[in-house]
Amino acid sequence: MRYILLILLLFPLALPAQTFTFSLGECISRAQAESPMSTINRKSYEIAHWDYRAYKAGLKPGLMLSGQVPNFDRSITQIMQDDGNYHPVSNNRDYSSLDLAISQTIVPTGGTLTLRSGVGRSEIFGSAGQIAWNSTPMLVTFRQPIFNYNSYRWEKKLQPIRYRIAEARYLESQEDLAVDIARKFFDMYISGIELENAEFNVAVNDTVFKITEGRFNVGKIAENELLSTELALMNARSAAETARLDFREREEDLKITLGLPQEARLKLIPATTIPKPEVRVEDALKQALENRSDFLEFQSRAIRANSDLAQAKFGNRFNASLNASFGLNQSGNTLTQAYQAPLDQQSVGLGFSVPIFQWGKAQSQIKSAEAARDQEVEQIELDMRKLEKEVRYQVMRFMLLQDQVSLAAKSDTIAQRQFEVATNRYLIGKIGIIDLQTAQQQKDRARSAYIQTLKNYWVSYYGLRRATLYDFETQTPMEIWNRLD
Repeated sequence: MRYILLILLLFPLALPAQTFTFSLGECISRAQAESPMSTINRKSYEIAHWDYRAYKAGLKPGLMLSGQVPNFDRSITQIMQDDGNYHPVSNNRDYSSLDLAISQTIVPTGGTLTLRSGVGRSEIFGSAGQIAWNSTPMLVTFRQPIFNYNSYRWEKKLQPIRYRIAEARYLESQEDLAVDIARKFFDMYISGIELENAEFNVAVNDTVFKITEGRFNVGKIAENELLSTELALMNARSAAETARLDFREREEDLKITLGLPQEARLKLIPATTIPKPEVRVEDALKQALENRSDFLEFQSRAIRANSDLAQAKFGNRFNASLNASFGLNQSGNTLTQAYQAPLDQQSVGLGFSVPIFQWGKAQSQIKSAEAARDQEVEQIELDMRKLEKEVRYQVMRFMLLQDQVSLAAKSDTIAQRQFEVATNRYLIGKIGIIDLQTAQQQKDRARSAYIQTLKNYWVSYYGLRRATLYDFETQTPMEIWNRLD
Protein backbone atom coordinates (compact mmCIF):
# COMPACT_ATOMS: atom_id res chain seq x y z
CA MET A 1 0.00 0.00 0.00
CA ARG A 2 2.86 2.35 0.82
CA TYR A 3 4.38 1.76 -2.60
CA ILE A 4 1.07 2.55 -4.30
CA LEU A 5 0.77 5.84 -2.40
CA LEU A 6 4.35 6.71 -3.28
CA ILE A 7 3.69 6.03 -6.96
CA LEU A 8 0.55 8.20 -6.84
CA LEU A 9 2.47 11.05 -5.22
CA LEU A 10 5.30 10.88 -7.69
CA PHE A 11 3.18 10.28 -10.77
CA PRO A 12 2.40 13.98 -11.44
CA LEU A 13 6.12 14.68 -11.39
CA ALA A 14 6.60 12.19 -14.17
CA LEU A 15 4.08 13.82 -16.49
CA PRO A 16 5.68 15.48 -19.53
CA ALA A 17 5.76 19.28 -19.54
CA GLN A 18 2.97 20.89 -21.54
CA THR A 19 4.10 22.46 -24.78
CA PHE A 20 2.49 25.70 -25.99
CA THR A 21 2.75 26.52 -29.68
CA PHE A 22 2.42 30.21 -30.50
CA SER A 23 2.67 32.44 -33.49
CA LEU A 24 3.63 36.03 -32.74
CA GLY A 25 0.02 37.21 -33.03
CA GLU A 26 -1.24 34.43 -30.75
CA CYS A 27 1.48 35.19 -28.24
CA ILE A 28 0.54 38.87 -28.13
CA SER A 29 -3.19 38.12 -27.91
CA ARG A 30 -2.63 35.81 -24.95
CA ALA A 31 -0.38 38.33 -23.22
CA GLN A 32 -2.89 41.16 -23.65
CA ALA A 33 -5.76 39.02 -22.36
CA GLU A 34 -4.31 36.76 -19.67
CA SER A 35 -0.83 37.81 -18.60
CA PRO A 36 -0.06 39.36 -15.18
CA MET A 37 0.90 42.66 -16.83
CA SER A 38 -2.41 42.85 -18.69
CA THR A 39 -4.22 42.45 -15.35
CA ILE A 40 -2.17 45.29 -13.87
CA ASN A 41 -2.97 47.47 -16.91
CA ARG A 42 -6.65 46.63 -16.59
CA LYS A 43 -6.80 47.53 -12.90
CA SER A 44 -5.23 50.93 -13.57
CA TYR A 45 -7.96 51.60 -16.12
CA GLU A 46 -10.66 50.40 -13.73
CA ILE A 47 -9.43 52.76 -11.00
CA ALA A 48 -9.70 55.73 -13.36
CA HIS A 49 -13.09 54.52 -14.63
CA TRP A 50 -14.66 54.30 -11.18
CA ASP A 51 -13.08 57.59 -10.09
CA TYR A 52 -14.74 59.27 -13.08
CA ARG A 53 -18.05 57.57 -12.29
CA ALA A 54 -17.75 58.88 -8.72
CA TYR A 55 -17.09 62.40 -10.04
CA LYS A 56 -20.17 62.33 -12.29
CA ALA A 57 -22.30 60.92 -9.48
CA GLY A 58 -21.11 63.78 -7.25
CA LEU A 59 -22.66 66.30 -9.65
CA LYS A 60 -26.12 64.81 -9.13
CA PRO A 61 -28.37 65.53 -6.14
CA GLY A 62 -27.16 63.78 -3.00
CA LEU A 63 -29.49 62.49 -0.29
CA MET A 64 -28.06 62.31 3.24
CA LEU A 65 -29.55 61.05 6.49
CA SER A 66 -27.83 62.20 9.70
CA GLY A 67 -28.64 62.26 13.37
CA GLN A 68 -27.66 61.85 17.00
CA VAL A 69 -29.17 58.95 18.90
CA PRO A 70 -28.67 59.37 21.82
CA ASN A 71 -26.67 62.39 23.03
CA PHE A 72 -26.64 62.25 26.82
CA ASP A 73 -25.06 65.04 28.90
CA ARG A 74 -24.61 64.92 32.65
CA SER A 75 -22.26 67.62 33.89
CA ILE A 76 -21.85 70.79 35.94
CA THR A 77 -21.47 74.01 33.96
CA GLN A 78 -20.37 77.39 35.29
CA ILE A 79 -22.86 80.12 34.29
CA MET A 80 -21.95 83.82 34.66
CA GLN A 81 -24.44 85.83 36.74
CA ASP A 82 -25.37 89.50 36.37
CA ASP A 83 -22.92 90.48 39.10
CA GLY A 84 -20.04 88.85 37.20
CA ASN A 85 -19.75 85.82 39.43
CA TYR A 86 -20.05 82.24 38.17
CA HIS A 87 -22.74 79.96 39.48
CA PRO A 88 -22.56 76.17 39.02
CA VAL A 89 -25.51 74.63 37.20
CA SER A 90 -26.12 70.90 36.94
CA ASN A 91 -26.95 69.43 33.52
CA ASN A 92 -28.81 66.15 33.22
CA ARG A 93 -30.33 65.94 29.77
CA ASP A 94 -30.63 63.87 26.64
CA TYR A 95 -30.91 65.20 23.11
CA SER A 96 -31.65 63.22 19.94
CA SER A 97 -32.10 64.44 16.36
CA LEU A 98 -32.73 63.12 12.86
CA ASP A 99 -32.22 65.10 9.65
CA LEU A 100 -32.81 64.26 5.98
CA ALA A 101 -31.19 66.56 3.42
CA ILE A 102 -30.84 66.64 -0.34
CA SER A 103 -28.26 68.94 -1.89
CA GLN A 104 -27.28 69.91 -5.42
CA THR A 105 -24.12 71.65 -6.60
CA ILE A 106 -24.67 74.30 -9.26
CA VAL A 107 -21.58 73.83 -11.41
CA PRO A 108 -21.72 76.99 -13.58
CA THR A 109 -21.85 79.29 -10.54
CA GLY A 110 -20.25 77.17 -7.84
CA GLY A 111 -23.26 77.53 -5.56
CA THR A 112 -25.05 74.92 -3.46
CA LEU A 113 -28.79 74.40 -3.02
CA THR A 114 -30.00 72.27 -0.10
CA LEU A 115 -33.43 71.06 0.98
CA ARG A 116 -33.59 69.74 4.55
CA SER A 117 -36.17 68.32 6.91
CA GLY A 118 -35.53 67.29 10.50
CA VAL A 119 -36.83 66.68 13.98
CA GLY A 120 -35.24 66.87 17.43
CA ARG A 121 -36.15 65.66 20.92
CA SER A 122 -34.72 66.85 24.23
CA GLU A 123 -35.43 65.56 27.71
CA ILE A 124 -34.33 66.99 31.05
CA PHE A 125 -34.09 64.40 33.80
CA GLY A 126 -34.87 64.97 37.47
CA SER A 127 -37.77 66.22 39.56
CA ALA A 128 -38.48 68.96 37.01
CA GLY A 129 -38.11 66.61 34.08
CA GLN A 130 -39.74 67.63 30.82
CA ILE A 131 -39.70 66.65 27.17
CA ALA A 132 -39.56 69.08 24.27
CA TRP A 133 -39.79 68.48 20.55
CA ASN A 134 -38.69 70.79 17.75
CA SER A 135 -39.24 70.23 14.04
CA THR A 136 -38.14 71.69 10.75
CA PRO A 137 -40.59 70.31 8.17
CA MET A 138 -38.79 72.13 5.36
CA LEU A 139 -35.74 74.32 5.07
CA VAL A 140 -34.31 75.53 1.76
CA THR A 141 -30.76 76.85 1.92
CA PHE A 142 -28.83 78.52 -0.86
CA ARG A 143 -25.15 79.40 -0.73
CA GLN A 144 -23.54 81.29 -3.60
CA PRO A 145 -19.94 82.53 -3.71
CA ILE A 146 -19.61 85.82 -5.60
CA PHE A 147 -16.44 86.77 -7.49
CA ASN A 148 -14.77 83.64 -6.14
CA TYR A 149 -12.69 80.96 -7.83
CA ASN A 150 -15.10 78.28 -9.11
CA SER A 151 -13.29 74.94 -8.84
CA TYR A 152 -16.37 73.06 -10.10
CA ARG A 153 -16.24 74.78 -13.49
CA TRP A 154 -12.56 73.91 -13.98
CA GLU A 155 -13.09 70.33 -12.84
CA LYS A 156 -15.88 69.97 -15.38
CA LYS A 157 -13.29 70.72 -18.08
CA LEU A 158 -10.57 68.54 -16.60
CA GLN A 159 -12.40 65.35 -15.59
CA PRO A 160 -13.51 64.18 -19.07
CA ILE A 161 -9.98 64.74 -20.41
CA ARG A 162 -8.49 62.84 -17.47
CA TYR A 163 -10.77 59.92 -18.22
CA ARG A 164 -9.82 59.96 -21.90
CA ILE A 165 -6.17 60.03 -20.82
CA ALA A 166 -6.77 56.95 -18.63
CA GLU A 167 -8.38 55.11 -21.55
CA ALA A 168 -5.52 56.07 -23.88
CA ARG A 169 -2.93 55.01 -21.30
CA TYR A 170 -4.62 51.65 -20.95
CA LEU A 171 -4.45 51.11 -24.71
CA GLU A 172 -0.83 52.30 -24.75
CA SER A 173 0.10 49.96 -21.91
CA GLN A 174 -1.41 47.08 -23.87
CA GLU A 175 0.58 48.09 -26.95
CA ASP A 176 3.69 48.44 -24.79
CA LEU A 177 3.04 44.85 -23.79
CA ALA A 178 2.79 43.90 -27.48
CA VAL A 179 6.16 45.55 -28.17
CA ASP A 180 7.69 43.75 -25.19
CA ILE A 181 6.27 40.41 -26.33
CA ALA A 182 7.56 40.97 -29.87
CA ARG A 183 11.06 41.58 -28.50
CA LYS A 184 11.01 38.57 -26.20
CA PHE A 185 9.38 36.37 -28.85
CA PHE A 186 12.19 37.06 -31.30
CA ASP A 187 14.86 37.00 -28.60
CA MET A 188 13.80 33.45 -27.85
CA TYR A 189 13.39 32.58 -31.53
CA ILE A 190 16.82 34.04 -32.39
CA SER A 191 18.43 32.16 -29.53
CA GLY A 192 16.67 29.00 -30.79
CA ILE A 193 18.08 29.57 -34.30
CA GLU A 194 21.50 30.22 -32.81
CA LEU A 195 21.21 26.99 -30.83
CA GLU A 196 20.25 25.08 -33.97
CA ASN A 197 23.14 26.66 -35.84
CA ALA A 198 25.49 25.88 -32.99
CA GLU A 199 24.41 22.21 -32.86
CA PHE A 200 24.58 21.99 -36.66
CA ASN A 201 28.05 23.50 -36.58
CA VAL A 202 29.11 20.92 -34.01
CA ALA A 203 27.93 18.14 -36.32
CA VAL A 204 29.63 19.70 -39.36
CA ASN A 205 32.88 20.37 -37.52
CA ASP A 206 32.84 16.87 -36.08
CA THR A 207 32.51 15.42 -39.61
CA VAL A 208 35.19 17.76 -40.93
CA PHE A 209 37.53 16.84 -38.09
CA LYS A 210 37.10 13.13 -38.75
CA ILE A 211 37.74 13.59 -42.47
CA THR A 212 40.75 15.81 -41.75
CA GLU A 213 42.07 13.30 -39.23
CA GLY A 214 41.85 10.57 -41.88
CA ARG A 215 43.70 12.71 -44.41
CA PHE A 216 46.36 13.53 -41.86
CA ASN A 217 46.84 9.87 -41.01
CA VAL A 218 47.59 9.07 -44.65
CA GLY A 219 49.88 12.09 -44.93
CA LYS A 220 47.78 14.19 -47.33
CA ILE A 221 47.62 17.32 -45.10
CA ALA A 222 49.83 19.03 -42.55
CA GLU A 223 49.29 18.79 -38.79
CA ASN A 224 48.42 22.50 -38.66
CA GLU A 225 45.22 21.91 -40.65
CA LEU A 226 44.27 19.02 -38.33
CA LEU A 227 44.80 21.20 -35.26
CA SER A 228 42.74 23.97 -36.86
CA THR A 229 39.77 21.67 -37.43
CA GLU A 230 40.07 20.23 -33.90
CA LEU A 231 40.08 23.75 -32.43
CA ALA A 232 37.04 24.64 -34.54
CA LEU A 233 35.23 21.57 -33.17
CA MET A 234 36.01 22.53 -29.57
CA ASN A 235 34.88 26.10 -30.17
CA ALA A 236 31.66 24.84 -31.77
CA ARG A 237 30.90 22.64 -28.76
CA SER A 238 31.52 25.54 -26.37
CA ALA A 239 29.31 27.83 -28.46
CA ALA A 240 26.55 25.21 -28.43
CA GLU A 241 26.56 25.04 -24.61
CA THR A 242 26.43 28.82 -24.35
CA ALA A 243 23.58 28.97 -26.91
CA ARG A 244 21.65 26.29 -25.01
CA LEU A 245 21.83 28.27 -21.74
CA ASP A 246 20.88 31.50 -23.52
CA PHE A 247 17.87 29.79 -25.13
CA ARG A 248 16.57 28.53 -21.76
CA GLU A 249 16.92 32.01 -20.29
CA ARG A 250 15.04 33.65 -23.18
CA GLU A 251 12.33 31.01 -22.95
CA GLU A 252 11.95 31.66 -19.23
CA ASP A 253 11.63 35.42 -19.83
CA LEU A 254 8.81 34.88 -22.31
CA LYS A 255 6.99 32.40 -20.06
CA ILE A 256 7.06 34.84 -17.12
CA THR A 257 5.63 37.63 -19.28
CA LEU A 258 2.89 35.33 -20.60
CA GLY A 259 2.09 34.02 -17.12
CA LEU A 260 2.85 30.40 -18.06
CA PRO A 261 4.11 27.82 -15.54
CA GLN A 262 7.84 27.34 -15.22
CA GLU A 263 7.74 23.72 -16.41
CA ALA A 264 5.91 24.62 -19.64
CA ARG A 265 7.76 24.49 -22.94
CA LEU A 266 7.32 26.90 -25.82
CA LYS A 267 7.36 26.30 -29.55
CA LEU A 268 7.37 29.48 -31.64
CA ILE A 269 6.17 29.89 -35.20
CA PRO A 270 8.00 32.82 -36.82
CA ALA A 271 6.00 35.49 -38.59
CA THR A 272 8.01 35.56 -41.83
CA THR A 273 5.17 37.00 -43.92
CA ILE A 274 4.89 40.66 -43.03
CA PRO A 275 2.08 43.15 -43.63
CA LYS A 276 3.10 46.15 -45.70
CA PRO A 277 0.58 48.94 -45.06
CA GLU A 278 1.35 52.25 -46.70
CA VAL A 279 1.73 54.75 -43.85
CA ARG A 280 1.98 58.48 -44.49
CA VAL A 281 3.62 60.71 -41.88
CA GLU A 282 0.73 63.19 -41.99
CA ASP A 283 -1.82 60.45 -41.28
CA ALA A 284 0.24 59.08 -38.39
CA LEU A 285 0.60 62.54 -36.83
CA LYS A 286 -3.13 63.15 -37.17
CA GLN A 287 -3.98 59.89 -35.40
CA ALA A 288 -1.40 60.50 -32.67
CA LEU A 289 -2.81 63.98 -31.98
CA GLU A 290 -6.31 62.55 -31.66
CA ASN A 291 -5.56 59.36 -29.74
CA ARG A 292 -2.38 59.47 -27.68
CA SER A 293 -2.46 60.19 -23.97
CA ASP A 294 0.52 62.57 -24.27
CA PHE A 295 -1.37 64.99 -26.48
CA LEU A 296 -4.44 64.73 -24.26
CA GLU A 297 -2.18 65.42 -21.29
CA PHE A 298 -1.02 68.61 -23.02
CA GLN A 299 -4.63 69.82 -23.00
CA SER A 300 -4.98 68.91 -19.34
CA ARG A 301 -1.78 70.73 -18.42
CA ALA A 302 -2.91 73.88 -20.24
CA ILE A 303 -6.26 73.85 -18.43
CA ARG A 304 -4.58 73.33 -15.04
CA ALA A 305 -2.20 76.24 -15.69
CA ASN A 306 -5.11 78.55 -16.54
CA SER A 307 -6.99 77.25 -13.49
CA ASP A 308 -4.06 78.09 -11.20
CA LEU A 309 -3.89 81.58 -12.69
CA ALA A 310 -7.63 82.10 -12.18
CA GLN A 311 -7.33 80.94 -8.57
CA ALA A 312 -4.48 83.39 -7.93
CA LYS A 313 -6.51 86.28 -9.39
CA PHE A 314 -9.78 85.52 -7.60
CA GLY A 315 -8.05 84.80 -4.30
CA ASN A 316 -6.53 88.25 -4.08
CA ARG A 317 -9.42 90.60 -4.75
CA PHE A 318 -12.93 91.41 -3.54
CA ASN A 319 -15.05 88.34 -3.01
CA ALA A 320 -18.30 87.68 -1.26
CA SER A 321 -20.69 84.92 -0.34
CA LEU A 322 -24.47 85.06 -0.33
CA ASN A 323 -26.29 82.78 2.11
CA ALA A 324 -30.06 82.59 2.19
CA SER A 325 -32.58 80.20 3.68
CA PHE A 326 -36.33 79.88 3.93
CA GLY A 327 -38.35 77.26 5.74
CA LEU A 328 -40.76 76.27 8.47
CA ASN A 329 -40.19 75.24 12.07
CA GLN A 330 -42.14 74.60 15.25
CA SER A 331 -41.75 73.19 18.75
CA GLY A 332 -43.99 71.46 21.29
CA ASN A 333 -44.17 69.05 24.16
CA THR A 334 -45.19 66.20 21.85
CA LEU A 335 -44.18 65.16 18.38
CA THR A 336 -47.65 66.00 17.06
CA GLN A 337 -47.52 69.51 18.51
CA ALA A 338 -44.08 70.06 16.94
CA TYR A 339 -45.65 69.70 13.50
CA GLN A 340 -48.84 71.75 14.08
CA ALA A 341 -49.07 75.22 12.56
CA PRO A 342 -45.38 75.55 11.69
CA LEU A 343 -43.91 79.05 11.68
CA ASP A 344 -41.87 80.74 8.97
CA GLN A 345 -38.13 81.09 9.30
CA GLN A 346 -35.94 83.09 6.96
CA SER A 347 -32.37 84.26 6.91
CA VAL A 348 -30.27 86.20 4.42
CA GLY A 349 -26.63 87.06 4.80
CA LEU A 350 -23.93 88.54 2.62
CA GLY A 351 -20.37 88.11 3.71
CA PHE A 352 -17.44 89.72 1.93
CA SER A 353 -13.74 90.28 2.19
CA VAL A 354 -11.65 92.99 0.56
CA PRO A 355 -7.85 92.91 0.67
CA ILE A 356 -6.75 96.47 1.52
CA PHE A 357 -2.99 96.26 1.72
CA GLN A 358 -0.83 93.15 1.35
CA TRP A 359 2.64 94.59 0.68
CA GLY A 360 2.47 93.42 -2.94
CA LYS A 361 1.66 89.82 -2.03
CA ALA A 362 -1.39 89.59 -4.30
CA GLN A 363 0.38 91.04 -7.32
CA SER A 364 3.39 88.79 -6.74
CA GLN A 365 1.19 85.69 -6.57
CA ILE A 366 -0.58 86.66 -9.79
CA LYS A 367 2.73 87.36 -11.56
CA SER A 368 4.05 84.01 -10.34
CA ALA A 369 0.96 82.22 -11.68
CA GLU A 370 1.24 84.04 -15.01
CA ALA A 371 4.92 83.08 -15.31
CA ALA A 372 4.06 79.46 -14.45
CA ARG A 373 1.30 79.48 -17.07
CA ASP A 374 3.64 80.90 -19.74
CA GLN A 375 6.34 78.39 -18.78
CA GLU A 376 3.87 75.53 -19.11
CA VAL A 377 2.75 76.78 -22.54
CA GLU A 378 6.36 76.83 -23.75
CA GLN A 379 7.05 73.41 -22.24
CA ILE A 380 3.94 71.96 -23.90
CA GLU A 381 5.06 73.36 -27.25
CA LEU A 382 8.52 71.82 -26.81
CA ASP A 383 7.13 68.46 -25.69
CA MET A 384 4.70 68.44 -28.61
CA ARG A 385 7.49 68.99 -31.12
CA LYS A 386 9.49 66.14 -29.57
CA LEU A 387 6.53 63.78 -29.79
CA GLU A 388 5.79 64.78 -33.37
CA LYS A 389 9.42 64.03 -34.24
CA GLU A 390 9.14 60.66 -32.52
CA VAL A 391 6.07 59.77 -34.58
CA ARG A 392 7.63 60.94 -37.86
CA TYR A 393 10.77 58.87 -37.40
CA GLN A 394 8.76 55.89 -36.18
CA VAL A 395 6.91 55.95 -39.52
CA MET A 396 10.08 56.37 -41.58
CA ARG A 397 11.84 53.58 -39.67
CA PHE A 398 8.88 51.27 -40.21
CA MET A 399 8.71 51.95 -43.95
CA LEU A 400 12.49 51.41 -44.27
CA LEU A 401 12.33 48.08 -42.44
CA GLN A 402 9.74 46.74 -44.91
CA ASP A 403 12.42 46.78 -47.63
CA GLN A 404 15.19 45.62 -45.31
CA VAL A 405 13.29 42.44 -44.40
CA SER A 406 13.12 41.40 -48.07
CA LEU A 407 16.82 42.14 -48.60
CA ALA A 408 17.83 40.27 -45.43
CA ALA A 409 15.74 37.23 -46.44
CA LYS A 410 17.44 37.13 -49.86
CA SER A 411 20.89 37.48 -48.27
CA ASP A 412 20.09 34.60 -45.91
CA THR A 413 19.05 32.35 -48.80
CA ILE A 414 22.23 33.15 -50.75
CA ALA A 415 24.47 32.56 -47.71
CA GLN A 416 22.81 29.22 -46.96
CA ARG A 417 23.29 28.05 -50.53
CA GLN A 418 26.87 29.32 -50.55
CA PHE A 419 27.67 27.28 -47.44
CA GLU A 420 26.15 24.13 -48.97
CA VAL A 421 28.35 24.57 -52.04
CA ALA A 422 31.42 25.24 -49.91
CA THR A 423 30.80 22.14 -47.79
CA ASN A 424 30.48 19.90 -50.85
CA ARG A 425 33.62 21.40 -52.41
CA TYR A 426 35.57 20.86 -49.21
CA LEU A 427 34.46 17.24 -48.95
CA ILE A 428 35.83 16.54 -52.41
CA GLY A 429 39.02 18.47 -51.68
CA LYS A 430 38.42 21.47 -53.96
CA ILE A 431 38.81 24.14 -51.21
CA GLY A 432 40.66 24.36 -47.90
CA ILE A 433 39.38 24.57 -44.34
CA ILE A 434 39.76 28.35 -44.19
CA ASP A 435 37.36 28.81 -47.11
CA LEU A 436 34.85 26.47 -45.50
CA GLN A 437 35.00 28.26 -42.16
CA THR A 438 34.55 31.60 -43.90
CA ALA A 439 31.43 30.34 -45.69
CA GLN A 440 30.11 28.97 -42.40
CA GLN A 441 30.60 32.31 -40.65
CA GLN A 442 28.88 34.16 -43.50
CA LYS A 443 25.98 31.72 -43.31
CA ASP A 444 25.59 32.26 -39.55
CA ARG A 445 25.82 36.05 -39.86
CA ALA A 446 23.27 36.15 -42.68
CA ARG A 447 20.77 34.06 -40.72
CA SER A 448 21.22 36.17 -37.58
CA ALA A 449 20.91 39.38 -39.61
CA TYR A 450 17.68 38.17 -41.24
CA ILE A 451 16.01 37.17 -37.98
CA GLN A 452 17.23 40.37 -36.28
CA THR A 453 15.78 42.45 -39.12
CA LEU A 454 12.52 40.52 -38.81
CA LYS A 455 12.52 41.27 -35.09
CA ASN A 456 13.20 44.97 -35.73
CA TYR A 457 10.32 45.07 -38.19
CA TRP A 458 7.75 43.60 -35.80
CA VAL A 459 8.95 45.71 -32.88
CA SER A 460 8.64 48.76 -35.13
CA TYR A 461 5.22 47.59 -36.35
CA TYR A 462 3.80 47.40 -32.84
CA GLY A 463 5.76 50.51 -31.85
CA LEU A 464 3.95 52.43 -34.59
CA ARG A 465 0.61 51.17 -33.29
CA ARG A 466 1.59 52.32 -29.82
CA ALA A 467 2.78 55.72 -31.09
CA THR A 468 -0.53 56.45 -32.83
CA LEU A 469 -3.08 54.10 -31.19
CA TYR A 470 -4.16 53.34 -34.74
CA ASP A 471 -4.23 50.11 -36.75
CA PHE A 472 -3.00 50.99 -40.24
CA GLU A 473 -3.90 47.55 -41.60
CA THR A 474 -7.60 47.89 -40.81
CA GLN A 475 -7.57 51.71 -40.94
CA THR A 476 -9.32 51.96 -37.56
CA PRO A 477 -8.37 53.59 -34.24
CA MET A 478 -7.82 51.26 -31.32
CA GLU A 479 -10.60 50.80 -28.81
CA ILE A 480 -11.05 49.08 -25.48
CA TRP A 481 -12.86 45.91 -26.46
CA ASN A 482 -13.85 45.01 -22.88
CA ARG A 483 -14.96 48.45 -21.80
CA LEU A 484 -16.62 48.79 -18.40
CA ASP A 485 -20.30 49.72 -18.25
